[in-house]
Amino acid sequence: PVTVIKREEIDQRQLQFVADVLRAEPGIDVARTGQPGGLTSVFLRGANNSHTLVLVDGIRVNNAFNNAYDFNNLGVDNIERIEVLRGPQSTLYGSEALGGVINIVTRRGCGEPAGSLQVEGGSNDSMLGRGTFAFGTKQFSFSAEASGSRTDNERINSDFKDFNFSTRAGYTFSDRLTASVLATYLHSEAGTPNDRFTDDPNDLSRTENWLVGLNVDARPAEFWNVKLTASHARERGSFDQPAPNPPFFFGDYAAETIAFRDQVDWQNIFRLSEGHRLLAGATYDRSDADYADSFGAFSDAVDARSIYAQYEFAPTERFTATVGGRLDD
Repeated sequence: PVTVIKREEIDQRQLQFVADVLRAEPGIDVARTGQPGGLTSVFLRGANNSHTLVLVDGIRVNNAFNNAYDFNNLGVDNIERIEVLRGPQSTLYGSEALGGVINIVTRRGCGEPAGSLQVEGGSNDSMLGRGTFAFGTKQFSFSAEASGSRTDNERINSDFKDFNFSTRAGYTFSDRLTASVLATYLHSEAGTPNDRFTDDPNDLSRTENWLVGLNVDARPAEFWNVKLTASHARERGSFDQPAPNPPFFFGDYAAETIAFRDQVDWQNIFRLSEGHRLLAGATYDRSDADYADSFGAFSDAVDARSIYAQYEFAPTERFTATVGGRLDD
């Protein structure tokens, strides 16, 4: 049960955000909290949003603190295709993939240097600016995208602004070895007016995320493919709630979460014969989180080491059987 949404389809539908693209796909529910800039969650086949694993070029980008992913500001400009794999994929990806996997593949630059610039404006002081640039040779490729937007929205204290940047550079050493580096950055601020009866005048939430990742693809032999991914991510989220806080009249309140995530994943695919494949690999994942609010603070860390294997038998195009196992420590 796999869907591949190609670049041509994204352009034809003229959508700006990945969440809007996914909204039309079967088996996917997209929910946003409040106005533009609110938390946007994706649910696959009714599973919890923390059980939808999100990959960017094969690198896990789920939040290290609560394992969810906010699709709010993820634009489509630097995306080549979106792959949606429905159903539990826990053998290969662990408990993060109980609902399924969404893999976002970024653009690979090719040809002469080229770029684009887009500026939009609208009501409620809404502004959007976006630029892209890409080029590539036989061995080297580069692509980058940056965007920024702001809007006051309609309600009091519901303004929103963000800045998003992503880039990918790749190098082909030979027919059997390629490597690429991915970097992303996001900063956003959103007023939080609470429910429609409250209209809190000054609550504010902020988010800042960045990610650096490495992908290496190799083919040591005709029957053997190897993929290595490594990444480091940092996420910071904060919420400020100064007085007054109608209608409850609480005092000042503030909360902040800072989370780090380091990952290494090593996959091997062996084509044993026609219709027979074996996939085996290992994963290391460390997550650190620090949380503090006006009432206290705590810190925690999780080290996860995993090994997994899956055998696939596909005698015809219309039938595939798999058996696999995974051990997480």
